[in-house]
Amino acid sequence: MPLTEQSIKILTDVKATNNLSPFVFPGLYKNSKSGMLSEATFNKALRSMGYDTQKDICLHGFRATCTTLLYEMGYREDIVERQMSHTQENKIRAAYDHAQFIEERTRMMKQLADYIDDLRDGGKVVPFRSRKMA
Repeated sequence: MPLTEQSIKILTDVKATNNLSPFVFPGLYKNSKSGMLSEATFNKALRSMGYDTQKDICLHGFRATCTTLLYEMGYREDIVERQMSHTQENKIRAAYDHAQFIEERTRMMKQLADYIDDLRDGGKVVPFRSRKMA
């Protein structure tokens, strides 16, 4: 999956905090089958910051927001859906279509990362709350 310079920097910084694990986001429990964090762990982190993951936001909501932004930027459905790792619903097309669209996806993710940077730099990104709000 294409990663932007911004994404690689974030992942590198996070990985530096847990050198003992082969994963960037290691699981919290040693008896975990996969050894990675689950979606439930990310949602629990959001709840610990005071978000209601039933009403406010959940991990899947970030994917939905990303998909919406990419469509609004004018990207084709097949490229966006491939980036989101969604499977092809048309079984015949799925059997024959193995295109990855790497160059287009790389440009698309770069444009999205730059857009988010512009929002951040313009003060239009809402920071996560650091603790539960009463």
